Amino acid sequence: QSARIRDLSQRLDPQTFRVLMSPEGGRAIDPRRLERWRAGRGILRSHEQERLQMISTNVQPLENLAKKNTGKTRWKRNRALRDWLIHGKTKDVVYADQDAETKKHQLPAIKALRFLGIDPSEGTYYVRKRKLA
Repeated sequence: QSARIRDLSQRLDPQTFRVLMSPEGGRAIDPRRLERWRAGRGILRSHEQERLQMISTNVQPLENLAKKNTGKTRWKRNRALRDWLIHGKTKDVVYADQDAETKKHQLPAIKALRFLGIDPSEGTYYVRKRKLA
């Protein structure tokens, strides 16, 4: 896992990776903790392991969204990326066919895509879910 963490933090920028790994509504992961993870001495909690899988599965769209928005405020861009990753819908899901609670859960992802300059109705950015083996 430490090799994967090193690779992702280099590809996405360490600050962006720390925000993506942090819990929603919380502070970014401490830089010292990221360094322990990269060195192989840190311990990942179960929700952090799941988040790491989501990030590694969606690293290409995250890179593309980050590159398109280099001129925006960094912390706002990073939060928008995290919101999209957590609340985004998969490709097979039709927004109109969902119940109200699920639609409400996906609103932060829609707002994040709009902030990042992507029209959510185009259907170009979906969160890929890793299939359990």
